[in-house]
Amino acid sequence: MRERDRRGRPEAPACRLLRRSPPGPRRGLLRRAWVAGSLSAAFVASARADDGGPETAPASLRLDVATHVCVPSTSGQRPRAAAKSVTPKSVHGPDDRYWISVPTQWPWRTVCKVTAESADGEWTFSSSAVLVGARYALTAAHVVFDPDSGGWVRSARIVPAFDGTNEPYGAADATLLRTFTAYTQNLDPDYDIALIELDSGVGDRTGWLGVMSATDDQLRHATVNTGGFPEDKRRFYGVDFMWGANGRVASFTPDTITYAGALDTYEGQSGSGLWLDSSRTGAGVYVVGVHTQGDAVANYGVRISPSKLAFLKAWESGYLTPADLRIVAWATPFGGGFVTPASGSVTVTVANDGATPATATVAATVRYLSDGGSKYTHGLPSPLASTVISVDGNSAVTVELPVSIPDTAWTGPCALAVAVDGGVPEPDSANNVAVGPTMTIWSPTRPVDLGRKSADFLVPGGVRTYELSVGAVRRRLAIRHSGRRLQTIVRRPDGSTFVMGRSWNEPNPQTGTWTVYIQNPGSHFPTYWLLASLSKR
Repeated sequence: MRERDRRGRPEAPACRLLRRSPPGPRRGLLRRAWVAGSLSAAFVASARADDGGPETAPASLRLDVATHVCVPSTSGQRPRAAAKSVTPKSVHGPDDRYWISVPTQWPWRTVCKVTAESADGEWTFSSSAVLVGARYALTAAHVVFDPDSGGWVRSARIVPAFDGTNEPYGAADATLLRTFTAYTQNLDPDYDIALIELDSGVGDRTGWLGVMSATDDQLRHATVNTGGFPEDKRRFYGVDFMWGANGRVASFTPDTITYAGALDTYEGQSGSGLWLDSSRTGAGVYVVGVHTQGDAVANYGVRISPSKLAFLKAWESGYLTPADLRIVAWATPFGGGFVTPASGSVTVTVANDGATPATATVAATVRYLSDGGSKYTHGLPSPLASTVISVDGNSAVTVELPVSIPDTAWTGPCALAVAVDGGVPEPDSANNVAVGPTMTIWSPTRPVDLGRKSADFLVPGGVRTYELSVGAVRRRLAIRHSGRRLQTIVRRPDGSTFVMGRSWNEPNPQTGTWTVYIQNPGSHFPTYWLLASLSKR
């Protein structure tokens, strides 16, 4: 749990607090509430719970959006920092941070100093951010939202590559702030991330970092980098310089990244981007998280999950919520069992529950159930049919897919599936696929050339039907196949049947059409051959 001050309130994250005027009694309490400056990764609660204990954020709130229009400050004043005693909890062992002597170099020039004025006008918070667009900076939510001082900050000023007193690329003011209600209503640290929209395209002069949702493999044992403006260094040197650090990822969850050792941080570095270099991303430098908190054990950041990335992309595009596609309804003419080739139209209705318009591909495929629909196509086209659709925000579109299932090299249980893919991360992608009822594809009966082997294979549960013709009286009919674990039933021309093993000799065979059914009852995928031959008269 996060430590609490004398009033029972959780201590705030490591965001630097500057005093604008001598504090009265209320200001003193505010100041003390921010002094310890660390937030435990285990804290997923609100300090405003009625019983004084944690209040978990409802799932319905986690991906709701909180938005605030920010009024840029016109005073131009730069308040002095108030002297205060802070116990460092984010530097572990030797201080491994290094001074960025030339902050105009790439990628350091994308690192920004943030100075934000509290809602009640009593405090100025100093922290960090990273440019992720020409007019967008990524930071921690607690940098721009503080419930103890009235909620959303009154104004915020962003300076990329700040160096002492030098502003090589100028500055920009925040005009719009966005984060998740999971943080503004419940202070959920998993959603302590915010996007700042700026009043000018300062990123056009500096460039900006890409944003990605890193996979577990990309994060595992990876080295993450960060840069920001720590308070302890400002105190020592008297002015703000940029400091960088890097270190291995110690652990991660779907929403958090933990790092320790050489990646040291301090108050004032809240909101610093966590980025991977090109050796992990394949190309370029990409932000995968935001530094938010630290304690005596480790430092922590919010991981950019696929759902968070979807919202960030939507916000950058000017929409409140990202596209969220789902299959509402669909109908298929295929069901039960049918013989290939077969054709028909599949009707699919796709809804977009988000505000962002989407262009998506709707496709129909046959999934073979024994291998989860991912291992074999068995000669079927994949997909069977597809089309591209456009879906406006909060609307739905219905399309028809003409599907043809050709004769295949297999037979067995399967299902028809339809999927919609918008090509971008979505808050919920589990409802982008719908799988129909189980059906069985029967391939046409295959003729057997007497005296010649017919090579084939069977999927689990599959059945193959063969026919051979005996046109004249013969002394013996021999039937053999090479499948060791296959079940075989033979039907004579008069309708009688018998079960055979891997071979059968029928003396004086009946004239007419013989039918051989071979079934695979196991879970393997055997290849085999079938051979039928007649002796001379």
